[in-house]
Amino acid sequence: MTDTKVILTEQSDDDEEFRKMFLPLIEYLKEVGCEKKKHSKGTRNLLHHLVSVSAMLSERGASDDLCKAGLFHSIYGTSFYKNKTVSLDERDKIKELIGVWAETLVYEFCMLPKDRRSAIMKLENGPLRNDLIDLNYANYDEQRMWKEKNDDNSTQ
Repeated sequence: MTDTKVILTEQSDDDEEFRKMFLPLIEYLKEVGCEKKKHSKGTRNLLHHLVSVSAMLSERGASDDLCKAGLFHSIYGTSFYKNKTVSLDERDKIKELIGVWAETLVYEFCMLPKDRRSAIMKLENGPLRNDLIDLNYANYDEQRMWKEKNDDNSTQ
């Protein structure tokens, strides 16, 4: 399994600010057990997936809020990933950690049905819809790339 530190250190030297912003968030995710939760049919841990989605969003030029949402995108559980890491009762704490907009994106992503794309496309055109489209694509692309690289047949 690739260590989350490796993913972060692959960012360019210009991304020192990125690391400063995200390392405390990654520490929180470790505290709540993301490093111990299985993902991709157990071929890696949830933290690896979360960091990889966030890094992919960053590489694609996404806002800091969207990158933070990528880092936390399934902590409340999703229609695919039923393993809740954080209770919805903790939404205020998550807002304090990552900001109101990023947490809104996380919450909305976690509440989407299995046909995420259709549900997102039904939303009113605007920032929520646009950010959820980007988050959904990054989530899907990251898992597809992991699967291809590791001959893993799961996507969530």
